[in-house]
This record gives sequence, C-alpha cells and structure tokens, in this order.
Amino acid sequence: PYTDALPIFGQALRIEDDFGRDRLADYGISIERQNNDPTGEIQRIVYTLENLGTQEAQGLDFDLNYRLKTRIGDFLFMNEFTYMFHFYEQFIDLYGREDIVGRQGVPRWRNNFTLGYGLGNWSGQVIVRSTADMLQTGNISTNLSRIPSPTQFDLSLGYKFSGNYRDWE
Repeated sequence: PYTDALPIFGQALRIEDDFGRDRLADYGISIERQNNDPTGEIQRIVYTLENLGTQEAQGLDFDLNYRLKTRIGDFLFMNEFTYMFHFYEQFIDLYGREDIVGRQGVPRWRNNFTLGYGLGNWSGQVIVRSTADMLQTGNISTNLSRIPSPTQFDLSLGYKFSGNYRDWE
C-alpha cells in the first residue's frame, strides 16, 4: 500500500514547490511539517483519496476462437491480442498528460494463446502469455533499462468426476 502512495506524495511535493501550499488544498492534499515550518521536516501527508487524475487508452483488441470436435477428442484454439496505440495518464491538469505506453505495466502489446483438448472426462490446456518489451519504471531523469519481452507457459490437466458427491461425507 505504501508504494502505491509514493507517486502521489511525490506529486504533492512537486505541486507545493511549483505552485505553493494553497494549491494543494484545491486537490485535497495537505502536508504537515514539523513546527508548522514551511521548510521543516515532513511529518505527514494527508490525501483524501479523491480521483484527481485521468487515464485514456487507445488501442485494438483481436480475439480468435475455434472449436473442433473430432472422433479423437475436442480441440480449442484461442488467441487474444491487444495493441496499445496510446495510454495517456494525467495526475492533475497542472502538468498535462503523458503517454506511458511501453513502460513497466503498460506494454505496447499483449498476446494470450490457448490450445485446449478434451476427451470424455479428461481435459487439458496449454496457455502461452507474451507481452512486448517495456522500460523499467523509475526516475525518468536516469537511463531506464529495458525489460525483455516475458513469455509465460501454463499447463493444466483436469478430470471431471461423476457421481453423487453428497455421499462422500
């Protein structure tokens, strides 16, 4: 919970530096400093949890699903692909909005591919999840390192029991 709040506190300090303490109140933020000294050590930052920012996503989603029933079993082929043209984020209107596509957590594209199989009571599937390379988040003034495109593989196997489960108690 504290790491989620850190960007908000950083923005609060930036607003205070750029526009003064009075502007913080406009956004539901107050900074309490030691001995009420404007340059004193920060004792507490109070944020009323109002949604001050906006996010706007522009992209395309593609889904392809196909089921094939055969004598040797039922097959499922599924692919889900998302491409982000822009993902704009704005904390408050004082700083304008920023396109954060390609940074950690907001990849340019994502793809999920599923191959499933079922025969009688047995079923199984393999899911492959991939995302585009992303820049590691951090201080923008430093050189951000690139996180290589991660790919995850999930395998599941299932059996559907038949019978009356109430008799098992």
